Amino acid sequence: MPNERFMVKGDLYNRIFADQTPDPGIIVDYEVWNRILAGLRLANGYKLPDWHVLSTMVDNQQKP
Repeated sequence: MPNERFMVKGDLYNRIFADQTPDPGIIVDYEVWNRILAGLRLANGYKLPDWHVLSTMVDNQQKP
């Protein structure tokens, strides 16, 4: 039997995103996201930009 992945709600990791919009439909791999979270703790307060934040940045760069 192959290794089974432990999947959890993605909302458990909202705190690491700049825009913490809940989405109960997203399921993520617990082991992978805990590794990501551990790496970000080393960055002391760093937040991952998500699509909302990135699209806002792109929109602002396109304005004269």
